[in-house]
Amino acid sequence: MELTWIGRPHSDIIRTFGAPSREVSDGAKGVILVYEEFYTDYETDQWGSIGREHRNYTEFFLNEDGLCYDLRTNQVLRDGR
Repeated sequence: MELTWIGRPHSDIIRTFGAPSREVSDGAKGVILVYEEFYTDYETDQWGSIGREHRNYTEFFLNEDGLCYDLRTNQVLRDGR
C-alpha cells in the first residue's frame, strides 16, 4: 500500500492523515512530513514492572513541488492509510 502514496500531493496526505507531528527539511528543497506516536507497554511480574517504549512512525518525503517521492514507516498502511 505504501507505493500508492508515491506521486501523491501534499494535500492528499494532509487530508488523509491530518496535521503531521512535525515537518523537517529533506536536505534538498523538499520537506518530510513526520507522523509519530510514542507509547509504553508495561509488563509486571513478581519482581516489579518493566516499561518498554515504542515509536510508530510514517514519514512522507515531498519534493519542492509538494509531491511524495518516498515513504518510510514501521506500520502497515491500509485502505489509503
